[in-house]
Amino acid sequence: DDRSVWAELDGADDDLKAMREIALAVVSGVEPLGYFCDRRQFKPRLALATITDATTVEHLEEALAALAAYRSEPWTVDELTILQRGSGVFRTVPIGA
Repeated sequence: DDRSVWAELDGADDDLKAMREIALAVVSGVEPLGYFCDRRQFKPRLALATITDATTVEHLEEALAALAAYRSEPWTVDELTILQRGSGVFRTVPIGA
C-alpha cells in the first residue's frame, strides 16, 4: 500500500537516461551491503510526503495543486543518501565520483 505523494521529474532525454543509469548503479552498489532493492522499472520521481490517517482531503488537494504549479531551474545531485526503512540506518555516497 503506497501512501506516498510523488513529484514526477522531467528533463531532456539525456538527463532521464542519466537518472536511470544512476538508479541501476545504486542497486548494484547497495545490494551487497544488505539493503533491499526495489527492482521495479525506474520512474523519475521524488517522494515528498506520506499520506497518514490525519491527512485531510482538503489539505491533500491544496498540496497537490501547489505541486502541480511548481517549476524550478535544473539542479544537480552531488550525493545520494540511502536509508534502510524503519531502522534509522543510512549511508551517504557521492554521485559521479
